[in-house]
Amino acid sequence: MAQPLTVPQVAAAFHLNADYLTRQFRQQTGLTVKGYMNAVRLDYAKYLLLTTDRPVQEVAHRAYFADEKYFSRLFKAKVALSPRQYRLAYTHTFLNNKQVDPGIDVHSQVAALEQVRQ
Repeated sequence: MAQPLTVPQVAAAFHLNADYLTRQFRQQTGLTVKGYMNAVRLDYAKYLLLTTDRPVQEVAHRAYFADEKYFSRLFKAKVALSPRQYRLAYTHTFLNNKQVDPGIDVHSQVAALEQVRQ
């Protein structure tokens, strides 16, 4: 996730045509390759926002976003809250919990936390 990958690079690694990979990926996931990568990065950013008190700029960097402003715009577009608002809304149950297992499924953990809050 730290590498700026392109569809042609991914396709070449699997010996596939880039157009074919794009079509198949969209059919299987419902997302574009870039959309999927951003979704994974955003899930990790949510996890960091809920489990640390690191500044948003550092969270963006640790979640492999090169630009904090892009991260904030994308986060707000997808979550309907700014990263700061998200942290304030959900951290009462999770901030700096020392029992966090680094092997957890971040997506399901974040979804469960969001459900508890609602």
